[in-house]
Amino acid sequence: MLGTRPDAAVTAAAVESLHALTRREASARAARAEALANGEIRQVLNTVADAAAARSLAPEQLKAVVHDLLPLASFRHRLYSVLPAVAADAADAFTLPERIKMGWVFVKLGTDASTDSGYLTSLATAAGHGAAAAELEPKDSTLLAWCMTKAAVDAPAAFRAEAEARARTVLDGVLSSLPQVLDAYPPRSVPVLLWSMVNARASPRQEALNALAAYAASRADAFTPRDLIMTMWGLCKVGHVDERLLERMADPELARSLLSSSAEDLVFLVWCLGQSAPGSVPAFKAQALSVLQSRMRSLAMRQVTRALCAAGHFEPDGALPAGLIASACARFTALGGEVSSAQEAANLAWALARGVAAKPSIARSREAGPALRAVFAAIGGAVPELLPYFTLQGLANTAWAFAKAGMDTSRTVSLLGGELVARGSEGASPSEAVMTAWALATTGGDAEAYMTLVDDLVRGRADACSAQELSILISTLRRARSALARETPEVHRFVAEALDELAVVMRARLSEFDARSLCTNAFAYAKANHTSVNQFLLFSAIQNEIAARADELSGPDWANIAVACSRASTFSLAFFETVMGALVPQLPRLGPHPLKQVLSAATQVESGAFDARHPIYAALDETIAARLDELAPGWVAAACVSLARAGVAFPATRRAVEQRVASGSASAVSFPVAMGLAWALHTAHPASAAVNPLVEAMTDALVSSERPGAELLAQLSTSNMVRALLVLDSAGALSASPHLVAMFIDAIRMQGESFYSGFLSRSSLLASIRSRPCSSGTVPDSNRARFVVTWPWPWPALCLGKHLTLSLR
Repeated sequence: MLGTRPDAAVTAAAVESLHALTRREASARAARAEALANGEIRQVLNTVADAAAARSLAPEQLKAVVHDLLPLASFRHRLYSVLPAVAADAADAFTLPERIKMGWVFVKLGTDASTDSGYLTSLATAAGHGAAAAELEPKDSTLLAWCMTKAAVDAPAAFRAEAEARARTVLDGVLSSLPQVLDAYPPRSVPVLLWSMVNARASPRQEALNALAAYAASRADAFTPRDLIMTMWGLCKVGHVDERLLERMADPELARSLLSSSAEDLVFLVWCLGQSAPGSVPAFKAQALSVLQSRMRSLAMRQVTRALCAAGHFEPDGALPAGLIASACARFTALGGEVSSAQEAANLAWALARGVAAKPSIARSREAGPALRAVFAAIGGAVPELLPYFTLQGLANTAWAFAKAGMDTSRTVSLLGGELVARGSEGASPSEAVMTAWALATTGGDAEAYMTLVDDLVRGRADACSAQELSILISTLRRARSALARETPEVHRFVAEALDELAVVMRARLSEFDARSLCTNAFAYAKANHTSVNQFLLFSAIQNEIAARADELSGPDWANIAVACSRASTFSLAFFETVMGALVPQLPRLGPHPLKQVLSAATQVESGAFDARHPIYAALDETIAARLDELAPGWVAAACVSLARAGVAFPATRRAVEQRVASGSASAVSFPVAMGLAWALHTAHPASAAVNPLVEAMTDALVSSERPGAELLAQLSTSNMVRALLVLDSAGALSASPHLVAMFIDAIRMQGESFYSGFLSRSSLLASIRSRPCSSGTVPDSNRARFVVTWPWPWPALCLGKHLTLSLR
């Protein structure tokens, strides 16, 4: 009966029966299952529980009972909650290693030993708060640390802090003498110790971490693949990324073994590699990515997400192979194409966005593009339902991911940003608020949410923002002016006020900004067309700071400040000259975008800063000519147009283009490219032998296009339409082909008022064609209509008549 104290013989028989029923041999399993089914085990446990409660179990019986319970861990009984207290009372009858082993069983059984019985507390006390732990055998020390930590992990929230503190105390004792006794530790103990450090949130001494890493590196062959991976994982988790151990793991034979581990271990390994320096063990990382891609079908979605997030750290820019992204997206689809949690949505979107941002071509590739868009569509579709479950960081990361990947309109980003604001933007960290504001500005999202975030940051927490966060915030304001202010004039006013306040903040903290940030922020202010006294003072301070730190600037930095100089009169002409002079030797090494920025700054007609003899023009000309093969045809055409508009000759580029045209390449270029090159050459080098072949390419493109020629022309800007008219007329193509004239008339009609307003606002770009009436006999029936347009010509030197009249009946 419950609560009755059994006599010694009954107790002994029950203990023996328990031992027999819980033997680990396969032959005992059937008997145990039967005993569980018929209630025999419950009877035995009742007897033992009564004896334990009455404190009538002998020490040896108590120890035997504790160890015999492990096979019954899934079976719940009151005995499990009685034993820890009984064992604590009888502690003096056991050695410290015996007590540790019993504690290990209690933790495995999931008893509330850390909160009720005080067993583990007494065990920690017996270990001398860590002092006596150093005298234990390595396996016992490891087991003690594991027991304390696992109990802390499993403890109810109310007791967790106390349990963690106890675990850290024990760990301090174990680790204090670790470097001296580590050679006696078996390899299996190392990952267990590190697991304990991680989960107890310990702050181990550097000496102990160095010793553990050196031990693992020197005896790596003695570790199982899983133990070695988990050793590296533990070291990384406590902030000790050991390159020597990593290089040892990258040994070809050992690497093959590690990469053949289970799917779970492979994900842990990829995570570890992601914590290392971007340039370390590149061959090992490449192998890991290849294996990860080949085994993607065996991974759960949670593992796919973790692996992608980790692999995104292999390179500084988060680059991932297109094949890996494609296989991850395919796995997502194969597993149902649904995200199971807000955290998974945030992590998956973030990892994919980093990969796309590093290699934008991935999003356009056949291999990964469609699957990538499908994944973002699925995540975007799940966001409304998952919205309440995102953390603030998750909201910010997901908003950033959608904006960075360019995979969404403003809908999803607006939802995420609105949720963050609704919870109170002041609760988000400056980084989270800045990321979300950037996403809203980039996608043209919710203007109210954007202004709330920025207002909180600028007026309330600017001092808490880092220099980098302030730079991003300034960038968002430049974007917001164009992305949000089109339909909301109040945003325009808000942006101006915020930029003004940030100019004051930035000027006061100018020394915190690196040279690159100085240039990008000056560029942002100039592009935002913001003018104020505070901006004037900021630009003056930036000018002085850049002059003092010129050796820190790279080519793209100089390009940014050049654009700022060309757009903002605040910078002195002498400083502008200095910037352009610094750029001359940099041009051959600049990428297409910064090179285009320099070209734009140098050819700003409005700035009027330089004449055609300035060295920057010759340097640009020679650079474009030398790099003609690597630069896109459209880029080259636009560059030539810019130079020609500024009244600058480009002899080196002219010769290079003429050589390409002479080889027959003109016929392969598109209409806009042929038109741009032809107009630029006709304007700057009228005698160029390339003009007529390019004009032929233009007419061929119009005639042979799958789309009607008029539609193709109607896609051009007003400026380019007029340039095309000038070039074709000058070459006599319009005189020879009334059909071309009809195409232009139809194209002008398609553009309608936009063409007329564009024509009048850009009169300085116009040239003329001869006045020629078109009769119904020379114009296709489909173009039959009548209109007359008369415009005065502002460039008499280029005009062939004072008025242009096109009439059509």
